[in-house]
Amino acid sequence: MDIMRLPPRLHHLRFPVGHAYLWDAPEGLTLIDSGLPGSADLIAEAIRSLGRDPGELRRLVLTHFHEDHVGSAADVTAWGDVEVLAHRADAPVTEDASAQLREAASRGA
Repeated sequence: MDIMRLPPRLHHLRFPVGHAYLWDAPEGLTLIDSGLPGSADLIAEAIRSLGRDPGELRRLVLTHFHEDHVGSAADVTAWGDVEVLAHRADAPVTEDASAQLREAASRGA
């Protein structure tokens, strides 16, 4: 994965498939999209490489409901008290998908 810094506090996280953005502000981090399922470890690694902690994530902005944008939403929101922002038309689908991912994770699937 590549990380591209977009001054002054915006970082472009490029995954093997897809990408996300990370806004690094003193009051906490904002992640814009969460990549495909399984991307949370890469995101956490990117956050740590910037000298921050994944627990500092305060907001997750989901631009739209496609798997490469919401796939790791359940994993990254589990890092702490993370507010999820999504368009009202996408919110029910995103909430349902996140619930299914959490259920599968609890079963060890």
